[in-house]
Amino acid sequence: MLENCILPPARDHYLSLPVVDGFTSYLARWLAGRVFDPPYLTQLHRPKIEYCFTSIQDAWEQYIQEPPNVKFEQAILECEEPLRKALYQFDDKGFIEIVKRMFATRENLAKSNLPTLEKTQYPCESILCAVRELSSDSPDVDTFGSVGGPRCTAFFSRIYATLIPNFLTYDSRIAAALCYFIREYCLSRGIALPEELRLGCVLGWGKNKKEMGRNPSWGDNTFLVFDLIKKRPLKERTFALSNYRASWLVADAISKAKKLDSRGSAWIGDPHAIHKVEGAFYMIGIEVPPYEANV
Repeated sequence: MLENCILPPARDHYLSLPVVDGFTSYLARWLAGRVFDPPYLTQLHRPKIEYCFTSIQDAWEQYIQEPPNVKFEQAILECEEPLRKALYQFDDKGFIEIVKRMFATRENLAKSNLPTLEKTQYPCESILCAVRELSSDSPDVDTFGSVGGPRCTAFFSRIYATLIPNFLTYDSRIAAALCYFIREYCLSRGIALPEELRLGCVLGWGKNKKEMGRNPSWGDNTFLVFDLIKKRPLKERTFALSNYRASWLVADAISKAKKLDSRGSAWIGDPHAIHKVEGAFYMIGIEVPPYEANV
């Protein structure tokens, strides 16, 4: 009889787990209009800018008002189809040139990461392998980080998010914001951080790599820390696992939010909903409140 059993896809199984289902329902309420009370405060240190958000939607609206972000989002939209075309035509040179255009307004990110893409022997083949794996309902993280295998870092995550529907860019800010909501969910339920929601985050960031504002860990509840994983294969496989699980969590929460309150979730009613949440998280995750600040 066992040979006739068909296991559900990893995505369906993961989202059906009680603690995961509970979290996506919790996040859905925030996406559907729940307000921060008191307002959510964060700050950028270089340059010094303070932000105050009343909701996740408000964080998105403030994100899209900043000219650099408007230019970046426009570049993503303009490059999406040309990038996909170059990929499937295996036009390595053309693909890299489009990526350069995408990141023209993110100079620091491009400067430190483009050389890695340019040194890849067959970039389109490598990216396509990653896209196929991360689009799967049962991804194999062992594909990533090995010699000759596709890469999985924040930079590559942004490329994959441009090519894969409902895929979330996973950089230090976005990871911090999602892990912050996971922390708040656990605290609201009086539970320890479950392994199923133990995603990755960045331990240190900023100029001296010692600023801890993007690590929402609390007490003995620690998120996976990419900085502490020394071996690249394991680090990138861990990153891939966090990235696709984060994408599943947010996409499921968006779907639930639309059913929960069509009016409150109207701001995420278009095909690029996940990228609006991504923009909001990019702002919320600048610096998350320490555990001691919770009341």
